[in-house]
Amino acid sequence: MPVLGELAFGARFCPWPVVAVTGTNGKTTTTELIEHLLRRCAFRTLAAGNIGYPLSQVARENHDLDFIVAEVSSFQLEHAAGFVPHAAALLNITSDHMDRYPDFAAYAAVKLRLFAGLDDPRRCVIRHDLLPRWHNAFPDRPVPITFSVIEPTADWHCADNTLFHRDPDGVKAPFCRLEQLQLAGAHNIENLLAATAMVHAVTGLSPDR
Repeated sequence: MPVLGELAFGARFCPWPVVAVTGTNGKTTTTELIEHLLRRCAFRTLAAGNIGYPLSQVARENHDLDFIVAEVSSFQLEHAAGFVPHAAALLNITSDHMDRYPDFAAYAAVKLRLFAGLDDPRRCVIRHDLLPRWHNAFPDRPVPITFSVIEPTADWHCADNTLFHRDPDGVKAPFCRLEQLQLAGAHNIENLLAATAMVHAVTGLSPDR
């Protein structure tokens, strides 16, 4: 018998676009950041999924939403056939759950399943150093949107204590200074870059907004 996880089951009954976030670390923070940014831009949204609010419960409660922001774990992705988010982000992959997976490559492959049905590269966001794993998993697909705190060629990156966005034409523009942020640490700068990239991908709003 086929096994269908709650994520895929609940998504079948959610008519709203699902913005999905996975990664070993930072999922909850980034999910909450995306929800916060969307709400401040006047979109109706809820954080759900692995954050503790199942998609099936959201569907039953008949919300009037523009987006669902879903935190997604590797465990959920093991039985998520048919789940295709409107946009997706992969924050990072570090050694974890090695009691569950045979090796690191298998764990990474499960994480990348989040993008399996998402064909638009402009709605796929990954950390820049994960590009080799992206190319291994999807050799025929265009490069997705990238973010990084150390790599200046990433579409969303940090340099000289400033956050920058590079548009598809290669034009780079600053949109935030680090002293404006209340979140500390390089990991939180990465979370914010990923969150801003996702909001831009699904709304088209400027980074300044």
